[in-house]
Amino acid sequence: MIDPYKITNYNRTENELQEFLLFCIVVAGKTAYIQAGKLEQFLKSINTRLMIPEHINPFQSIKSAEQHGILMQEIEKAKLGQYKKIYAGFKYISNCQLDLRKTTTEQLEVIPGVGMKSSRFFLLHSSKEYKDRIAILDTHILKFIKENIDDRAPKSTPTIKVTYKYWEDVFLYWCELNNKNVADFDLEVWKSYARVAKND
Repeated sequence: MIDPYKITNYNRTENELQEFLLFCIVVAGKTAYIQAGKLEQFLKSINTRLMIPEHINPFQSIKSAEQHGILMQEIEKAKLGQYKKIYAGFKYISNCQLDLRKTTTEQLEVIPGVGMKSSRFFLLHSSKEYKDRIAILDTHILKFIKENIDDRAPKSTPTIKVTYKYWEDVFLYWCELNNKNVADFDLEVWKSYARVAKND
């Protein structure tokens, strides 16, 4: 199962990379550890129901579920939320030939339900190549920027690429000046603000 508190891993197996990408799709706007558990149960339910061997990768399991006409049913049963969006994303990735070790933000953003934030979430925490080149502008990082770097920062993730890139560069430059590893600091900020929100 995906551990939201130890999310960075540059040595994932192919199966683990696939599960992590699925997690990136289902976690948007949700509580990470709850969605991680739901995703694990979703995959187990499909494999049990269709008698799929454990070594079969997650994308193949999803493809089998779609072929048997039970994919949406299993998404709803797992209560993953945003059912149509998740169904479209899962269906797309189970049929594409994406090399998850060499993929780019642009390739990932073609997937339904994967935007600039989700593509960067996947790459920042699974690829050494991107570890200091991209930033996940979620509400926690934006709040940090607003409180510590520039109070003009938006409250929610920018949807326009130029705007996203501007605030991404602001955060990356701050990390460089302060000798912060972007992936580690992203998790540090998430833990800090998530804890504050939980205690409010």
